[in-house]
Amino acid sequence: TMYYAKINGEQEGFASDRIRTRMRKIVKAARTNHRVEIIYKKKTGRVVRRQIAPYSYKLGMLYATDTRHGNRLIRSYVPSSIKGAKVLKATFKPEWEVEL
Repeated sequence: TMYYAKINGEQEGFASDRIRTRMRKIVKAARTNHRVEIIYKKKTGRVVRRQIAPYSYKLGMLYATDTRHGNRLIRSYVPSSIKGAKVLKATFKPEWEVEL
């Protein structure tokens, strides 16, 4: 079973309702320029906590900057590897167009 959410006007499919719910939360935060704290499982299996500014979702990947460390590079995140997402009160000033 696939679980669908509309992102950028397109229906995107996710493997579970939990993943879809997290992505909806991230998209909603991006639209109001709010930072999001995520718990992310890296390819190595290591679990890390990141504060991100979400910008885009393309080809099954979320693109965001890591705002905690002041890193301006856009990083990609696999939605199924995001194990938790919390919208923060802190906002970000977009350096690029938010496409979510």
